[in-house]
Amino acid sequence: MSITRTTIQSVVVLSLAVLLLRANAVESWQPMALDSTRSIVLLKSEQTTLEIPLNSPRIDFNGTIRVGGMPSKNLEGSLEAGKTVTSRFDPISLDSAGQLEVETIAEWSANELVLRKWARLRYTGEKKDLVLNEVILDELDVSERHAQMSPGDIQSYPAFIDGFFAGIEFPIGATRLEGNTLIVAHRPGFAMKPGEWYETRKAVYGIAKPGDERKAFQRYIASHLPSRGQFHIDYNSWWTSPVPYTEADILKLMDIFNQRLYKPYGVSLDSFCIDMGWANAHTFWGIDTTLFPEGFTRIARAAEEMKSHLGLWISPSSRYPQALDNEWAASQGYETFIDSIPGASVFRTACLGGPKYSGAFRDRLIEMASRNSVRQFKLDGYVPTCPESNHGHAPGILSAEAVAEGFIAAAQSAHASADGVWLEPTCFGWNPSPWWLFYCNSVIGSYGDDAPYGRIPCPVYRESYTTARDYFNLQGAYWSTVPIAAQEVLGIIHQTPEPFMNDAVTTILRGNMFLPLYINPAYMDERRWKSLAGLLTWARANADILSETTPLLPSSWGEGRCPKFVQDAVMPREPYGYAHWTGGRGLILLRNPWIAPQSYSVPLDGADGAGPLNAVSLYPEVRVYGRDLRNGASLDVTLAPYETLLLAVDATQPRTDLPLASSLGDGALKVSEAHHTVERVVFDGPEQPLGPDFTCRGPLGGSGVRLTLDAKVSVSAPITEALLLVEDAQSPESLVCTGRIDGQEANVSVMDSELGWAASVLPRPEHWRFYRMSVPAGEHALGFTLFSNDGKERVSCWLWANKPGEMRAAQDGNALPQPESISLASQVLLDPLDSLEAQGDPIHLEPTIERIDGVYLDTLEPISVEQGYGTLQKNRSVWEKPMTIGGQQFVRGLGTHATARIVYDLSGKYSHFQSWVGADSATTPTVTFEVLADGVSKWKSGLMQRGDPPSWVDIDIAGAKTLELRVGDGGNGIGADHANWAEARVLR
Repeated sequence: MSITRTTIQSVVVLSLAVLLLRANAVESWQPMALDSTRSIVLLKSEQTTLEIPLNSPRIDFNGTIRVGGMPSKNLEGSLEAGKTVTSRFDPISLDSAGQLEVETIAEWSANELVLRKWARLRYTGEKKDLVLNEVILDELDVSERHAQMSPGDIQSYPAFIDGFFAGIEFPIGATRLEGNTLIVAHRPGFAMKPGEWYETRKAVYGIAKPGDERKAFQRYIASHLPSRGQFHIDYNSWWTSPVPYTEADILKLMDIFNQRLYKPYGVSLDSFCIDMGWANAHTFWGIDTTLFPEGFTRIARAAEEMKSHLGLWISPSSRYPQALDNEWAASQGYETFIDSIPGASVFRTACLGGPKYSGAFRDRLIEMASRNSVRQFKLDGYVPTCPESNHGHAPGILSAEAVAEGFIAAAQSAHASADGVWLEPTCFGWNPSPWWLFYCNSVIGSYGDDAPYGRIPCPVYRESYTTARDYFNLQGAYWSTVPIAAQEVLGIIHQTPEPFMNDAVTTILRGNMFLPLYINPAYMDERRWKSLAGLLTWARANADILSETTPLLPSSWGEGRCPKFVQDAVMPREPYGYAHWTGGRGLILLRNPWIAPQSYSVPLDGADGAGPLNAVSLYPEVRVYGRDLRNGASLDVTLAPYETLLLAVDATQPRTDLPLASSLGDGALKVSEAHHTVERVVFDGPEQPLGPDFTCRGPLGGSGVRLTLDAKVSVSAPITEALLLVEDAQSPESLVCTGRIDGQEANVSVMDSELGWAASVLPRPEHWRFYRMSVPAGEHALGFTLFSNDGKERVSCWLWANKPGEMRAAQDGNALPQPESISLASQVLLDPLDSLEAQGDPIHLEPTIERIDGVYLDTLEPISVEQGYGTLQKNRSVWEKPMTIGGQQFVRGLGTHATARIVYDLSGKYSHFQSWVGADSATTPTVTFEVLADGVSKWKSGLMQRGDPPSWVDIDIAGAKTLELRVGDGGNGIGADHANWAEARVLR
């Protein structure tokens, strides 16, 4: 037989009833009873009772007329299955405004263990401006109960009372706790028409096992999802395609996924979403036919060839004028208003509560789904209220229900217009109302921002990004009333050359059933495509267990200390994770966000009825973590530095030849000696560190603090780095660091948090810099010397050992592809110093001064400058950040942006031009460089991207009168194309 949505819902809600029946274990237990004498409904959970009166609601008209709260005069009907009970009242006088007829109605759902209660109102009178400000369906005394809820001024949230949950069954509501009173209410905000019946929103009261109220509520919400149990993989073109893009751009991108993912591995995407850039801004969400001459016909066909469907970005409240010009929309009669973002711009936006705009938006979704084969909509940009009074609704907060109704009408129509439509709103904030899920397949959760700035220092910035995403996601997983499976935190984002598997595995194991992929093929190779294919295949095969998630919080966030939807708390440098249990089987992800090895105690509390359990890792490689474990016990797991670990816990007996986790990293690193000194130093040299023909290699202030660290180590790991970590309240600046191995100066690269890729408007929460030095196998004397201007930075030093991951068949049938690098061990060489405290008198030093027979271009003024963004910068990037190319930081040069043309008058005085060139590390550029002398091309770089090492330029310009430096956009637009001419000079 086929399983319909109704069937699935019944299974979910029946399971809740079964759980409660088992919990009560009393055959005579009756969860609901109607007391006709007192006109109340009695709800019972174990030994706790909740009384719901069938009084008339309290009603506020215009903020001046307040009536209601009367006891029932007449009770009719019953609460048997499928029936309702109605409480009737004498007409209520509204003084000179007329009368109000009221009926209170209740309905019991035995499958859900939920009581619904609402009212019908009819106004008899002649007043035409009688605005229904608020309907209070219940005022419950909770003084003797433990009651809690998330406060909210517009969106609707549930309240939890011992053994029960309550709220308004609509995304917009006014339920709130005031002192010891729970007020269940909503604010309709419309003028009542004489003689017409109006039905209020429904209050809902659910029964739960005491202590399990949140989970019971989430099961109730999940039973109403349009796509219960589905796992949806979506590709999104944002950050990868130019804006705007053409049909050819999208077809090229689709072909890459067809050739690299679908054809070789049979992995299809449920939807391929084109983000902002497709619309003609001077039509009502019409396709720009200059970009898509055949509409979406060809790209829809390309999606079908991969057994996928087309997805489409659109903004419900039209928050992006480059997609729909709201000035044009207003001129066409669509309802709009002037809006502002605090601290940002003031602009016009559309009103979803206006009948013309909301109707046209609804029709456009229907057309896109029915005629253009769109099966997924990314809904980005929602303004919940409108200040206007001529759009058919009351202004301000009283417009919220009308605006929501406009959105909901479009959502319901989109679902009805075609099978399998997935609605992905990203616009309801970090803590959305769970009742949006009656109409949408998923909602954005506590995600932080598009790509939040990293938290907790790591030399691989992607790991710090993952920690930042989990900083926000853990708050939502713990506090949000939205089921975790229905939350979205923007999926797998891969927009840099850094390895992506640790982040991708963590993303999957968060348990969100909507998985968007923001993957730029420019940063994929054969191994990465194969790993992605294996991961997505594994995710689909394990979606049933992944849909049930329990967050494993850092220990500092335990016992209710988890922050609640905030951005300014500190992320603990402690392990955390996510646990999934079903049918006696567990999948547990653990993650160590810090460089020191740490342990986490995992509760084995979800394997009811299973025999002796065994724990085997499926990622990063197969290892045995425990045998013959019992349900209800705990498993202490040691995590390597920055390790992402996935454990399978079940009754399956692991093979005897698998390695034990306890042997990981044995002997990889040994430190026999480590010591350091901190001295105050004064450099006797030029007052200015950068001159026309010289560069002073020392602290830019002329004096400062010197940290000298020396250690003797033994290394046997295949990959080992010495890492000097500098942390500061602001970006660490004016630092100079050198490294040495066995008495010889070694190459030191820089990983600065300021240069890590992110897409966020929030303040950067942490600042750090890693100085990285590769250490070969063997016994070595190594060290760092760090110069700081003031010594206020926090400094530590570590050895970190890794080994390459393998691309071979897994030793366990359910194992994941291995990452490119597997963390083994770390050793501390310098325990963290909160500051560099120098003792004794300062030491006078001669700085290293590099001189040239010529002049640096940063001391000359060009005769002409053109560039595609910003202004030409000297000795910093165009973003006014440290100038960095491929991990190497430069103190001087020119920071520019494609497309650029910088011209200097040389007057024939110089013989050579020299420079390091490359894409700046702070963004994701794709650029080209070219040098011309007297208009003749002398040198071209070819395409250069983020992460590429700097390229040295040394060309003959003897007798040239002009020197021209050009930067091209790499053929894909100028977005993020920051480029550096580092240490650029002309020599005599």
